[in-house]
Amino acid sequence: MKSAKILVAVGLLVAGAGMVSPSAASAASPQAPSSAGSIGGLLATLQTPAGAGEFGHSVAVSGNTAVVGAPFTSVGSQTAAGTVYIYTKRSTGWRTQPIATLDDPPGLANDNFGISVAISGNTIVVGASGLSLPPGDAGAVYVYTKGAEGWPTAPTVTLPNPHASGGPENTDMFGISVAISGGTIVVGAPGDNSPSAAYIYAEGSAGWPTAPTVTLPVPGAVSDDLFGAWTAVSGGTVVIGAPGASKSLGAAYIYTRGTAGWPTNPSVSLANPRAPHGTGFGTSVAVAGRTMLIGAHRYGTDGEGPVYIYTEGTAGWPTSPIVKLQDPLPGSHDGFGDAVAVSGGITVLGAFNATTSHSGLAPGRAWIYGRATAGWPKSPTVTLDPSGVGFGNAVGVQGTTAIIGALNGGVGGVVRIYRV
Repeated sequence: MKSAKILVAVGLLVAGAGMVSPSAASAASPQAPSSAGSIGGLLATLQTPAGAGEFGHSVAVSGNTAVVGAPFTSVGSQTAAGTVYIYTKRSTGWRTQPIATLDDPPGLANDNFGISVAISGNTIVVGASGLSLPPGDAGAVYVYTKGAEGWPTAPTVTLPNPHASGGPENTDMFGISVAISGGTIVVGAPGDNSPSAAYIYAEGSAGWPTAPTVTLPVPGAVSDDLFGAWTAVSGGTVVIGAPGASKSLGAAYIYTRGTAGWPTNPSVSLANPRAPHGTGFGTSVAVAGRTMLIGAHRYGTDGEGPVYIYTEGTAGWPTSPIVKLQDPLPGSHDGFGDAVAVSGGITVLGAFNATTSHSGLAPGRAWIYGRATAGWPKSPTVTLDPSGVGFGNAVGVQGTTAIIGALNGGVGGVVRIYRV
């Protein structure tokens, strides 16, 4: 069973989303229709497959393939074993039925297979942070490589928790966050009873290794930093969020690959720009090319964010953000900054618990920011406010496609795909 501390940090949203009943969700006002050819245009709506539990808890997209995690799906008699669904785009648009279903490989209760998903090209990575070795929550990660016959339903490679040894340190939650870019996979293990860690796996000529290429220890070896609760990678840059650092002010750490490979110590450490105020910096992280996003969802207070944008320059990554994005429609416990994604000149931010003034419900909301010639705007380019509950709990973007999950109270989740 996950601790409340981890649940809040990584946005597992079980209690928050479940507080609104499915019948109440239907009362939320629908989003005004928009052209599929315009930014923010709805391309497809993916409904919960039969039996899926928390469909849309995690999402990812790359090219013509989208991946959706449902980590609380029961497989046979095993509750919360977890399932992942794969969708593809064809010439006529996105399929609304999965082309492949991936079940938790060991098929054990509470594995939470699909708690995190990532995709790059022909490789999908799935985290199962609840995979149990006594006393539990050791975690595992599974890698699927697309072949000539399509996506396999059995993992190509299994990455076991490097730290698991049967002792109390097994509450590592290895795989609660995963990221991939080309030949690099990053896995977070924010831990519970032991110092956190993150792991880098570099694909070689023989494929993906089962042991980490580099282990990133939590800076300072502090056990409650939640280092690895969020991870991101793009090319030669890895970023790790640690929202529990500095007594919950939070921190984020950047690792830059050099000629000798990946360093074990951060190349740049980012502190909460609002210190000594604000909490949760590093609750969410994203990176693409020279653009990095760090969310600072102030869980436990008003939950209004903000989200900070950093741009790499000729001297490397700065320690101060170039833009601070505030919740455009702030409300109590909105969750703004809990989910962030970036690709090229597009940023997508989710606020899963955002309310509507006319109903008082929490359908959630998401915003798209398009970078202009003058740089990143502080106001969103497009606001997405569809019907449902928990919209924006998970977001992803790549190229001209954004994918956004809505847990819908934990029952009958919905995932929407948009053009950006």
